[in-house]
Amino acid sequence: MADLEMGRDRSDGEEVEGGKINPSLLDLKHLHYLDLSGNYFGRIRIPSFIGSIGSLRYLNLSNAGFSGAIPHQLGNLTMMRYLDLSSNHFEGIRIPSFIGPIGSLRCLGLSNAGFSGAIPYQLGNLTMMRYLGLHRNLGMFLGSEFQLRGDNLHWVSGLLLLQHLDMSLVNLSKSLDWVEVISTLPSLVELQLRGCDFNILLLQLPLTLHHYISSTFLIAILHRLYLGGFIV
Repeated sequence: MADLEMGRDRSDGEEVEGGKINPSLLDLKHLHYLDLSGNYFGRIRIPSFIGSIGSLRYLNLSNAGFSGAIPHQLGNLTMMRYLDLSSNHFEGIRIPSFIGPIGSLRCLGLSNAGFSGAIPYQLGNLTMMRYLGLHRNLGMFLGSEFQLRGDNLHWVSGLLLLQHLDMSLVNLSKSLDWVEVISTLPSLVELQLRGCDFNILLLQLPLTLHHYISSTFLIAILHRLYLGGFIV
């Protein structure tokens, strides 16, 4: 078997109990495609044995009720091209740095999943990436607020094939290099930066800004962000 499609549509908000994930999946030696999205697994942790299905190219665990720590074994899936962990309940943990060495990834979905702290620079190793979704990672856990931050975006400059980047509601108030970094991405066609705490930053942009703005595209970003939100 090459594909296993068990995803469910939860667009109506209903939580459909997904039961347990059987380790017998390991018997599927040539499994390339695994979709468990839309199931509700009762906030269990992602089973570590999934990281032993070395043939996986596509893994969709979005909107499936997972929580807790993400098993480092997922970093063993070095042939994977698509990974979606979005819309889960990871309760303020950091984005795992072990995702960075999965150099074959083309699409990475980490949005609305309860991640906090600084975005790991190791994501800059994903040089084949076309889509990166980091948006809407903020909330409250055990009485404490959390939010994903991008304190330094130098790592983004290595993603030369990146076409779609969504960092809406990521705190970029300390990222003084974001304009320069975005200007180095030749393949970018869609950029979303809503609610990134740019107000103070825009007032501090250097007078030499024109030296590294390479297109009217970035000038439009500056104007529209200042007016309160932008989608390309």
